Amino acid sequence: MNIHVEQLGDSLATRHWVQLVFSEPSNLAALSEADRTPTFRRWLLEEIRQNKALALMPVVDNIAAGMFWGRPLEGNMYSVHQFVMPTHRKGLLSVQIAKACVAKAFELLKTTTHLMGITPVDNRAALLTAKRAGFVQVGVLPGFHDDKDCAILIRRRDDG
Repeated sequence: MNIHVEQLGDSLATRHWVQLVFSEPSNLAALSEADRTPTFRRWLLEEIRQNKALALMPVVDNIAAGMFWGRPLEGNMYSVHQFVMPTHRKGLLSVQIAKACVAKAFELLKTTTHLMGITPVDNRAALLTAKRAGFVQVGVLPGFHDDKDCAILIRRRDDG
């Protein structure tokens, strides 16, 4: 199985792929209500276009498999989020995709020392995938997404 990660930029292909990823209902379920809107998608595309957000597309055997994106936070940290398309949520494949995206993010973000993700605590599959990809849970944000508690997950550059 061949996994590689491509950086998305200001292109028609990026706009099309973001629309496809955000049209998958199981992907949207992981987002807050406010982030499930066309307004959020337009905002994210503008952030990608202006290089304010990193956007990556994992590709498995020449088939696009999801999206990983992030925005800078203070202190050499990036807030990141990942979707894996349903066709690629099999066994350890999600973990391999996550690890490849983390490696590419750290390759591109030279001064970033930490990646941070926030995941609803009831999304066991996402939490397990993140932990197997090297993220460590460091706390919980009560009621963060649509009144759901969310785990705070951190991945340090040096932990890989």
